[in-house]
Amino acid sequence: MKFEWTVQIARSPGDVYGYLANFSKHHEWSPKPLEIKALSEGPTEVGSKFHSSGWIPRKPHNENDVEVTTADAGKRLTFHAVEKGEVFVNDYVLTDEAGGTRVDRSLITPELKGAMKLAFPIIGAVLVKPGGKKNMEMLKANLESAK
Repeated sequence: MKFEWTVQIARSPGDVYGYLANFSKHHEWSPKPLEIKALSEGPTEVGSKFHSSGWIPRKPHNENDVEVTTADAGKRLTFHAVEKGEVFVNDYVLTDEAGGTRVDRSLITPELKGAMKLAFPIIGAVLVKPGGKKNMEMLKANLESAK
């Protein structure tokens, strides 16, 4: 499944990208508890690796391994989160627009099977979509309040 969100932020694409690429700050705009530890040294670039632990329903310390797959400063940040061999693709596309930045975020989940395939559209509508919206609202608020 693919989920999508868009937000307009009154900051430059460079500022937005800098904040997004700083994985140590992702907890600041997560509506649920989240910890991310860098496994690579230096600035975020293609191949940078992280380990994350965060809340999902019925699993408050869900863990996954993260790898940056696109790092185009001011334009795009993509990373894959791998959990039990399943890949979740997170993509942020930044567009310079109206004196600020439009952020288009997408989350692509692995193909589901069995009962989860039937239940996930409901889970997505009730938890994933609103959670992603809150996440984007927090991203916007944090960036705009830091002017």
